[in-house]
Amino acid sequence: KGNINSIIIENAYQDAVDLDFSDLDIAEIKVDFADNDCLDLSGGSYNVNRIYANSCGDKAVSVGERSNVKFKNVEINDSLIGIAVKDMSTAIIENGITTNLETCISAFQKKQEFGGAKVEFIDFICNGSFSKDESSIIKDI
Repeated sequence: KGNINSIIIENAYQDAVDLDFSDLDIAEIKVDFADNDCLDLSGGSYNVNRIYANSCGDKAVSVGERSNVKFKNVEINDSLIGIAVKDMSTAIIENGITTNLETCISAFQKKQEFGGAKVEFIDFICNGSFSKDESSIIKDI
C-alpha cells in the first residue's frame, strides 16, 4: 500500500512491471520495450496518473483477478494488445491514445473461478479494434 512517484523501465526480458495484491497510487509509469507485458496488475486497487508503454511483446497493460484500476493519460504504441482486462476486474480509462495496435482494449474471462470484466473509457483514441466475450463489458462513457 502506498504511493510511487515514477517507474521507468527499458528493455525488459519478460514483464517489465508486475504488481500483485497492492493498493497503489502511481504518478507515472514509462516502459520502453518488454518481451512480454509492459505492465501487469493483479488482485488489487491501482490509480495510475500517466502511463507510456512502447513496444510491448504481448500486452501493454494486463489487469486481472478482481483488480480495480483507474488510468489517466495513457499512451500506448507498437504492441499486440493495448489494455487487457480480465477475471472480474474493472478499469476506467481517461484520456488515451494508441498507435499501431491490433487490439486497443480487450475484456474477458480467462480463469474459470472468475467472471467477466468491465472497461469504461472517455477520450480514448484507438487505431485498432475492441474485443470482449459475452460476460464482459466495454463502453464509452
